[in-house]
Amino acid sequence: MPTRTGLLSLTAVVGLVIAGCSGGVQPPAEGTGPPAQPTTEHPTTEQPPTEQSTTAEPTRDAAVSTTAAPETDPPAEVSIAFVGDVMLGRSIGERILAGQDPFAGVADELAAADLVVGTLETTVGEGGEPEDKAFTFQAPPASIDTLLGAGFDLVALANNHSYDYGADGILGTLDLLDEAGLSHVGAGADADAARAPVVLSAGGVETALLSYVDVPDDWTGYRNRDWAATSSSPGVAWAEPADIAADVAAAGADSDHVIVLLHAGTEGSHEPGEVQRTAADAALAAGATAVIGGHPHVLQGHRLEDGQLTAWSLGNFVFDGFGDDPDASRSTILNLTLDDEGITDLTWTSVAIVDGLPEAVDPQTPDGRAVLERVEADVARQD
Repeated sequence: MPTRTGLLSLTAVVGLVIAGCSGGVQPPAEGTGPPAQPTTEHPTTEQPPTEQSTTAEPTRDAAVSTTAAPETDPPAEVSIAFVGDVMLGRSIGERILAGQDPFAGVADELAAADLVVGTLETTVGEGGEPEDKAFTFQAPPASIDTLLGAGFDLVALANNHSYDYGADGILGTLDLLDEAGLSHVGAGADADAARAPVVLSAGGVETALLSYVDVPDDWTGYRNRDWAATSSSPGVAWAEPADIAADVAAAGADSDHVIVLLHAGTEGSHEPGEVQRTAADAALAAGATAVIGGHPHVLQGHRLEDGQLTAWSLGNFVFDGFGDDPDASRSTILNLTLDDEGITDLTWTSVAIVDGLPEAVDPQTPDGRAVLERVEADVARQD
């Protein structure tokens, strides 16, 4: 997106020819330079012409004195690709182990961004005991290599599947991500770690990211809120509006931007709910540049006011188990460009989920247009 003579100093001295008592100046030959100024004194008696004395004019091949313009640094700017929920367990994990790249269909689109960020909605590891809940996901350790290969720089862990294998599952996932060098935010060994921001620096811009979750209890009665991290137990960062505001303000003091990744809302709904709105408003009021949402498994619209963005739900990105549900199979890549002051560009890439995996689609096709119509819908503020 972004775009970006020296001084010639030349002196020639031409001799004067004094003829008779005229005191006139002989004009220089054409092209030898400007005529010399006449003298202010004139001889009082006629005298024969004097021998001409000249200083040769430099030729065009003579050395030229130049001063180079000072080099300027390119403007600060970073492009970030945000994607929705990434679940690399079940059949997708099996395909990863068989050598398939789940991100092959969007490789070019992700590679075009300086940074790639998504929500990792699964534990990563082997073995362990699953929680007694409706759905439990565990991705193979090799799945982290696929994330790195696709260019992911950070994954959000504040979601309702990070604890599918209990405390051991959370800690094991953190260890594997750390070993691989993939940044993560939103879960930790205690509340301070779960709420700590991660700052990504690229293009001369420093962007702090935070991650929170607030979802209803499982339909089986499983209490998701029990996994909010405490001062002495591992878990996820729960989306308490006061905590969000405090964390955003603190992170903003040391970064150009703060972006909040929010896992909340009602599954299957195309409209943001009260929990989403309350959490997003708290983040924006505290100075966040953007709030990027997930969890509903479908796309929701966005809100852009006073230079602050809320993308309510990016839907699924890599996720099996939804069959031919057209809503759950529509996805997007949110392409956000920032300079050191604010948002400079916002675009959406249309994506279709085919057999659980994302594929970029032409925005002029019916599927492509359906994606854009959904995410470009303006969701007004509710005061």
